[in-house]
Amino acid sequence: PTNFGGSPTRTVSWVVDDGSASNHASAAGTTTVSVAAVNDAPVVANAGNTVTFTENGAAVTVDSALAVSDVDSTNLASATVTISGGFVTGDTLAATTTGTTITASYDAANHRLNLTGADTVAHYQTVLASVTYTTASHNPTNFGANPTRTVDWSVSDGALSSATQSTTVVVAAVNDAPVVDLDGAGAGIDVGPATFTAPTAVSIVAASALTVTDIDNQSLAGATVTITNAQDGVNELLAVTTTG
Repeated sequence: PTNFGGSPTRTVSWVVDDGSASNHASAAGTTTVSVAAVNDAPVVANAGNTVTFTENGAAVTVDSALAVSDVDSTNLASATVTISGGFVTGDTLAATTTGTTITASYDAANHRLNLTGADTVAHYQTVLASVTYTTASHNPTNFGANPTRTVDWSVSDGALSSATQSTTVVVAAVNDAPVVDLDGAGAGIDVGPATFTAPTAVSIVAASALTVTDIDNQSLAGATVTITNAQDGVNELLAVTTTG
């Protein structure tokens, strides 16, 4: 009602007329009405869409259609973008602030992108529409338990914050190959030679040194152990214990 502070008062003029042909109207009297504005919270709208991020792919824009408004303020003071659901270590939010006075910083501990600095509503909308999601995790769905992220949006005029709106990011995992390490020296490194003296079988590797891992799978489907330079394909044998 104050037109962003440009019209803080109203002037009311009073005139009475007796209706005579000579139009006997009174002189005008005036009253001043001071308008005390009550702050309205800014609004985030048009959130709620769903976007897909593919593991190892480029960062994805979370919600380019996001709209920001404030009916009684031309500036905003801050905004937050938070991964409120499905977070996995390695997740990151970022924004482009070029051409604005807005500063962006990502708080990894709270999964939150903080935008600060007094700037126009239009600039905040542009920056929020540029927010991207990516993850450095090679197990971004947490073995299928976290297939999506919920991203919450909120803006503030310095006194009041908007109601929270949410966007969904679907995470498409890309399978990583399992890894076998025979001697604790890294995958692909050969262990030292095992000596076989007939007829007693010899363990090829030390069980305490061999490790098998798969960063994004808790089960394996199979394994092979092959003699690549066998001298006697009939009598040279490999065996394994599968007890338990």
